[in-house]
Amino acid sequence: MADDYPQAIFYDSKTTIFDWEQQWQTATTAIMEKYDADVSREAFRTRWVKYMGGKFLSAGFTEYRDLDPCIREALVDTFDHFGIDGDADDADHFIDAYDEVEPFPEASEALARQQEHTDVITFSNVETEYFHMMVDKLEMEPDFVGTMEDAGYIKPSPYAYRWVLDQMDLEPEETLYCAAPIWDVNGAMAFGMKCAYLNRPDQAWREPQREPHYVIEDLAELADMLEDGEITAPDRTEIGRVAE
Repeated sequence: MADDYPQAIFYDSKTTIFDWEQQWQTATTAIMEKYDADVSREAFRTRWVKYMGGKFLSAGFTEYRDLDPCIREALVDTFDHFGIDGDADDADHFIDAYDEVEPFPEASEALARQQEHTDVITFSNVETEYFHMMVDKLEMEPDFVGTMEDAGYIKPSPYAYRWVLDQMDLEPEETLYCAAPIWDVNGAMAFGMKCAYLNRPDQAWREPQREPHYVIEDLAELADMLEDGEITAPDRTEIGRVAE
């Protein structure tokens, strides 16, 4: 790999390394049963996630907020949307299910393989307490673990990416970014990092604003590419870089 690229792989966490879906399903099922709502579980979950994402991404570019209040406010908006007389405290079904979040089946082994060639770092838009609960389930130890709470910034704000790289004394052109959320892919590429878009077979393809450098189906595929020397350093004139 030219110039020892990448010197690190910078990972998103939820839906990338960790399967967040079960947490949403657990919480949604409990709420639907509590209110005996005439709404499909999937419709309720989709609306809740959508509202939460909007509130959270807005906070990424205005005043910092933790994830917890965004989840609660989004749940109230979802209740209002479906005409359910619910309460923000019902979000406790979600908060209490953080211990159910598990790594994807291939994650620990794939990340350990990658770590034989480069640093593996991860940053999460979730409170520190909860993220460490997830990371403790990995059968390897990342070289760096950070959260929005540590940084005071939320991805895809460039300040969040910059904070992580500063902790590791890295620059964007030295780092490969890997994520499943499309807004995180877009943010990382706009910041100047090459990006591997993790498009797992069960997720709907969403076109990034810029063409991702690599598209993978799981983390083992990225480990294979790294071992085979298929990951190449960025061009000097690439979007997000300043030509010399």
